[in-house]
Amino acid sequence: MRAIIQRVSQASVTVANEVVGAIGPGMVVLLGIGQGDTTQQLEHIGRKILELRIFDDESGKPNISLRDSGGAVLLVSQFTLYADTSRGRRPGYAHAAHPDIAAPLIDQMAAFLHNNGVHVATGRFGAEMQVALVNEGPYTIILDSDTLNLPAGKIHTSSRFIRLIWGAASHAPTYTVNNTPGAATHAPTILPPPSLHATLPGITRFFHNITVLWRAIVCSHNPLIPRGATSRS
Repeated sequence: MRAIIQRVSQASVTVANEVVGAIGPGMVVLLGIGQGDTTQQLEHIGRKILELRIFDDESGKPNISLRDSGGAVLLVSQFTLYADTSRGRRPGYAHAAHPDIAAPLIDQMAAFLHNNGVHVATGRFGAEMQVALVNEGPYTIILDSDTLNLPAGKIHTSSRFIRLIWGAASHAPTYTVNNTPGAATHAPTILPPPSLHATLPGITRFFHNITVLWRAIVCSHNPLIPRGATSRS
């Protein structure tokens, strides 16, 4: 799940020349739902939206959260946050969730924010929208559930962890059994492993990935270890 947060003095969204949502001071949240997103990612992103201290206090310092400032949210669905631009000139959107999955999660995010005391205005899912806003600062933040720590007691199964395991597995030293067709009358032969010089980088990377994974899991469960030591929060 990805969100673009913009601190605004006012904002509105228009569909077919009709203003369907408008707010005063608060946030515009462009929310993208990715493949595999669930209410777990939704609640974590929602808490970040509520608790990020990006509004100015009396001294002009950004020390106040949305919840404490009394600001509102204009929530707009934005599947293009999952654009894949790695090939050619036309973005692909295969990593964005199907509308049948994304639409209910957008509604659940609006309900989550509303139930936490925030006034929420929304766009219209799937429509051609015109979003107008006055960005104060400018102040814009990108949130991605793949790079955020989940609350203690929950294992983060994001693509970052999958990449760690995949990297460890794909670079581990291997042994090959020689059991080719036509050699059934002979006992399988264990081919010698690659030379130490060839496998040493893979072994080093394997243990490095395992160490990073272990530290991330321990820090997510142990409040005495600062989270900033292993990942960005």
